[in-house]
Amino acid sequence: MKGSWLLSLGLVTAWASFAVPASAQERPPARPREGAPRETRLRGKIVRMEAPDRFIVRTPENKEVTFYAGPETRYLIDGRAARFNDLRIGADISAVYTVRDDRYLVNSVTVGAAAPADTAPPPPAEGTFVEGSVVRVVGQDQVIVRTPENKEVTVYVVPQTTYTFSDRPGRFTDLRPSADIRVNYDTRDRRFVARSILGRPRRR
Repeated sequence: MKGSWLLSLGLVTAWASFAVPASAQERPPARPREGAPRETRLRGKIVRMEAPDRFIVRTPENKEVTFYAGPETRYLIDGRAARFNDLRIGADISAVYTVRDDRYLVNSVTVGAAAPADTAPPPPAEGTFVEGSVVRVVGQDQVIVRTPENKEVTVYVVPQTTYTFSDRPGRFTDLRPSADIRVNYDTRDRRFVARSILGRPRRR
């Protein structure tokens, strides 16, 4: 009787020695550890660009933050996909980031309106626009506009500039001499850089 009991115990022990390693291979994946980086949003103005992957942002509290960009960072300027090189000093941004190893790693950067590209552009802000008629187009990036005060203003366009004519999206090549337009712009390096160009009905 005692020998039979010992034989049973030995069989159970032998089975367990094989069963445990097999079950260990089927363990569920580990859960994310507590304290993993979380996304945070910050608004501010770009004050310096430090190529190829860093830029400095000043917050409304006058604090400067260094953001580090990477291959997965997404950029959106006035509702359109952009690149790191499209960021400009003076631009107001909204950044989503995580903190790792005391670095602010930016996941996405949004400049201006975040509306889809196929929607109508937002109306220009008061105080940052010029209205007048097109005098001429110079090259592929300049428009000379004559204001109602008979002053000529040179406006520069960039790839992010949007165009709307007769409530429809347009292009730089749609600009014509004598056409009445309204230009919403930023001032960069003493230049008027167009955010949007809107065709206006002819003045009578």
